[in-house]
Amino acid sequence: MGRQFIGDFLRNGDGAVAASYALALTALVAVIGIGFDYAQLGTLDTELQNAADQAALAAATQLDGTSSAITRATTAASSLVVNRSLMANDGGASQITVSGLTFYPTKPDAEADTNATTTPSAAKFARVTLNTRRTRYTLTPVISLIAPDSPNVTAKATAGLGSSICKVPPVMMCNPAENTDPDFTSNYIGKGFRLVAVGGNSYTPGNFGYIDVGAAASGSPITDLKQAVGWASPPGNCLSTETLTTKPGANTPVADALNTRFDIYQNNACPVNDSNCPPSINSVKDLVRKSNANQCGTSGQGWQAPLTAYLPNPATRLPVGTPTNMGHPRDICHAVSTSGDCTGGVIGDGNWDRSTYFSANYPGFNWQSAMSSAYSTTTPTRYQVYRWEIAHSGDSYGASTIGAPRLSSGSGSNSLFSYPVGGSAPSCPASPINPLTGTTDRRTFPVAVVNCTAAGVSGRTTGVPIKKWVNAFLVEPSISRARTQQTDVYVEIVDVNAVGNGTAGSVQVVRRDKPYLVK
Repeated sequence: MGRQFIGDFLRNGDGAVAASYALALTALVAVIGIGFDYAQLGTLDTELQNAADQAALAAATQLDGTSSAITRATTAASSLVVNRSLMANDGGASQITVSGLTFYPTKPDAEADTNATTTPSAAKFARVTLNTRRTRYTLTPVISLIAPDSPNVTAKATAGLGSSICKVPPVMMCNPAENTDPDFTSNYIGKGFRLVAVGGNSYTPGNFGYIDVGAAASGSPITDLKQAVGWASPPGNCLSTETLTTKPGANTPVADALNTRFDIYQNNACPVNDSNCPPSINSVKDLVRKSNANQCGTSGQGWQAPLTAYLPNPATRLPVGTPTNMGHPRDICHAVSTSGDCTGGVIGDGNWDRSTYFSANYPGFNWQSAMSSAYSTTTPTRYQVYRWEIAHSGDSYGASTIGAPRLSSGSGSNSLFSYPVGGSAPSCPASPINPLTGTTDRRTFPVAVVNCTAAGVSGRTTGVPIKKWVNAFLVEPSISRARTQQTDVYVEIVDVNAVGNGTAGSVQVVRRDKPYLVK
């Protein structure tokens, strides 16, 4: 009986499964414990990466090129975005903190971690590094010799500020100093630029061209381009502040559209009295017109050259004869001939004939005293004089009344008058725009500066990097005259990289900034 019981017991398989589970219990606990603890580790990594992303985006929103950009970006990264960890139980505070913040001028530099900068105006991208954190394992140390704490975990993120501008004329210029100043960092404010419009496929330093903004309102590419350049509120899509697509265009029709800003309406560039393309209230120019003329172009009884134009002698730099009227002139080194003798050809030196301008338009006027009072200088820029004339329109100074029509030549029905300020004299459109009281200045507009040679610009080219945005003051109409060509676009730089920030000449532009992660 006893032997049979023992044999049956040894041969009985009942309860074998329970024994198997008992033997496997240690392994099951290990798998569950490791899974639980490493899930905590993965969650901590996600928490830190999300925090790094948000801190980098917060920093990028402050990189507007101003002197306080880096200071504000640092504060934003560490203070304005508060992240707390639920998984870090290493004994430290629950708040996640920033251990490092690095700034870069370009996206490639940010991606490669090269050429870091501490210059606020150059900082365009921010890289955030967080302090390391750990999570304390719960079950893993029970079944193994693994340390109770996880490895150090940190996170990095890089972000930049993607910007676009809207309601902007689609114009660009090939950096005239591409070979010597590829980043366009020299002081160009107040200097004249002689740009030559491009209608075909050839772009060289100093060319003036156009940007494709997707405007297709009329179905005619030329008409669309004229509207984009000439209208006060241009049609088309917003433009990236970082890259552009060039749009080949016809020279003459676009020059005619620009001229509407001077109260000149030629070749149906824009119908007279069309509210889409009013002139500036100060449309001073080197052209004259009969007071009763009903033509607003440059033919027939419309705008024409004065009896004696401003033409400085190349040797003496003094005008040949006294101009009977005068617009804001070119820099003297550009005005001495068709090509000029400025160093480099395209960029002037900011030295324009202020004395002759004031004596021609406002004889007997002590302009040095007025400019000293207004701007603390006797060498004002053309843009400053333009704004001063608007502000003082109607004021009398000796024999001169600022903004009043002035007889240029002739008498009776043959009298030709200059109109220094359109708002106080007969003009073609009904409603010129005063930039001092409105939001649009028709004599200034933003221009994208690109390195056309380096970017290989030819015809329609996409993805062209923009080096800088400048606000340009339109100095003179683009017409054929002695020493100028209709394809010339002559501007004075007002400011650099301030488009859409509310600075001089840029308030009509709507700027939209959106931060984005680079990596």
